[in-house]
Amino acid sequence: MHTRLALTTAAQPLGGLQAACLLEVKTGIRAGRRVAVFLSSPTTLNCSWSDGPYVNWSTPAAIWSSVDGDAGFSAAMDSDNNIHLAFIEQSSMNVMHVCLTFTETGWQPGVPVTVFAGDINSSPSVAIDLSDCLWLGWVRLTDPPVRHIHVKSSSDGGATWGAGAGDSGEIIHSGGMLATVKVLAGPSRLHAVYYYASDYLCHRSRPLPSGSWTDAVTIVSGAECSSTFDCALRTDGNPSAAWAAAALYYREFDGAHWGPAVTIPESGATGIQLTMAGPEPIITFVRSIDVGHAQPYSLRRQNGVFSEAALLDARVGEFDRVFCYHGATASFADVTSAARSVQSGDMVHPQSSALLGGPGDAVFFAAGRPFRYVWLTLSTPGAGGTVSVSYWDGASWRGVVPYGGPPALDASELDLWVWPDYASLPADWQKSTVNGVAGFWIKVEVVSPYTTAPVGTRANMVSGIEAMRAGR
Repeated sequence: MHTRLALTTAAQPLGGLQAACLLEVKTGIRAGRRVAVFLSSPTTLNCSWSDGPYVNWSTPAAIWSSVDGDAGFSAAMDSDNNIHLAFIEQSSMNVMHVCLTFTETGWQPGVPVTVFAGDINSSPSVAIDLSDCLWLGWVRLTDPPVRHIHVKSSSDGGATWGAGAGDSGEIIHSGGMLATVKVLAGPSRLHAVYYYASDYLCHRSRPLPSGSWTDAVTIVSGAECSSTFDCALRTDGNPSAAWAAAALYYREFDGAHWGPAVTIPESGATGIQLTMAGPEPIITFVRSIDVGHAQPYSLRRQNGVFSEAALLDARVGEFDRVFCYHGATASFADVTSAARSVQSGDMVHPQSSALLGGPGDAVFFAAGRPFRYVWLTLSTPGAGGTVSVSYWDGASWRGVVPYGGPPALDASELDLWVWPDYASLPADWQKSTVNGVAGFWIKVEVVSPYTTAPVGTRANMVSGIEAMRAGR
């Protein structure tokens, strides 16, 4: 189920690649309630929650409005279902923590506390151990330009951190012009997996609640290394790591050594996330099919073998059928293959050499399940005409004003949001048969003729997905 929570102007509304921002209540009468933390603007953090079946979400509530969204944020939930949020303050670039106290009606944000003040900070990562002690890792940039990775803890729910805001905590790495870190709190050890200098992905750990850090161990280096990584704890409390470079890669730590890297032949993956289903890893990622349009995939290991990547949502793919209808000759043309190809200008009716244009002309899009979106590219944008959009309600074609506004077909690329999300799909949309083919159809029909008829190149249901987060 896709439900639109909010529009956003933030470049990274879900935080950095390793951020956790979709959390679930595990205990109590509200067990199963899920909460999403996200940026609604480059500086404003919000949260929204829902109980199962996760169709109706609360109105997004502002948490804090002076956040440096480009520096990332991270969230974790303690045993009392309070949310602990780490972020970077906009003007000072200080590392901040705020606790969102759990109530029956949602989460109430408290007053942010400065974890560390000084220099320029980024990439906060927060984790909570079994005793509800908070652990926060982050990257600090000093002058001369060197990046340092710090870890600091709080045993009182984030009220105090070490010796105060001037205390930088433990430095576990220094060096390199690029760095990011993720901390994981296992049952007996704290782990830090970090990337630096464009060439190294490393791991260090230390006992809980106190003790010395191990020496750094390189998980991967060189050409196969990438900042596109994630890590997660398995049921034995040890971490696994996944990263994307020329392919996808996966590696496990057994408590003493990192095992061999597994190469998964999947290219073009971005925004990867690693989650665990018991002892088995699940890797989710996004793959672009064109600039600004990408599909969400996942793959998992079963019986020691990784599956092929599968679409997380079949309704973010190709249409089952696309027909052009020519009103003057009352004839259909099947342009499904043309809609799936990248050949320019081949998505046309042979009688008009256009997608549509004259009185009665239309283009029909079909899928096996109700869908919400059409991405259409044109080799020749239309001019001077108008169209209507409709769906079959079981008795007739019912007109709808698309969420994104009426399409004019007057640009080389059209993002037609018929509905904003799956929760908004009309309950009376039914399958119909068009030109002998049954499916859920959307019809785009000429209302006033075009002076320049649009010529089609490509059409599918792949929207502008940039990133995604799975619940942990």
